[in-house]
Amino acid sequence: MRRGREGDPGERLTHFLNVDLDIYSARNLRPLVECLGSKVRVLYLGRERGSYVAHLENCRLLPDG
Repeated sequence: MRRGREGDPGERLTHFLNVDLDIYSARNLRPLVECLGSKVRVLYLGRERGSYVAHLENCRLLPDG
């Protein structure tokens, strides 16, 4: 990775491509996922072993962390 001088706009060249979010709950997660709308991609929404589960990832390029 090439690094510029401190404060240089080219200082950071890496970016997050996505963030995965795994949510487990005793309550239905569908209303939450619907509120997030097109901001997330739903990988799975349903039940696992008696819990409500949502596996999501963001749909936007994030700034450097």
